[in-house]
Amino acid sequence: MIVEKIVLILHIFFAIIVMGALALSTSLLNRALRMYLDGDGSSALKLLARNVRVYSAMVVVVITLGLVLWSLNGAPFDAWVLISIAVMIGVVAILFGIIIPNHDRLVAAVDSGDYDAMSIAEIPGVSAAGRASVVVNLLWLGVLVLMVVKPA
Repeated sequence: MIVEKIVLILHIFFAIIVMGALALSTSLLNRALRMYLDGDGSSALKLLARNVRVYSAMVVVVITLGLVLWSLNGAPFDAWVLISIAVMIGVVAILFGIIIPNHDRLVAAVDSGDYDAMSIAEIPGVSAAGRASVVVNLLWLGVLVLMVVKPA
């Protein structure tokens, strides 16, 4: 019983810290690019890219703690739990398949100086990363609703 409470506390703590920071970091990409194009350097873009990579890896900790909690509760096959697991797998796929690779390409392009005079809309990968971050944030919200409401 005490182990379950500790895992629940850790799961909620990491979910709040990781998902909040990740949502913010992925959403600030256009702002960081605008700062770079305005001559404020590339440090903000590099910092955001690093933050997204670190917090994306920490999402795995949140999922692992959730799976441990699920196991401690007898691994019930409730639809809301299975849907939450599937959605989180989708979130990880979007993070590591779309957002992080686009951030890596943007940092590499900034380092090479390729986009000095371009507008944000002209930079390849910006719109895909932006759309993907919106989808990830909506998926987080969906999981949160499922975790609170726990529909039968």
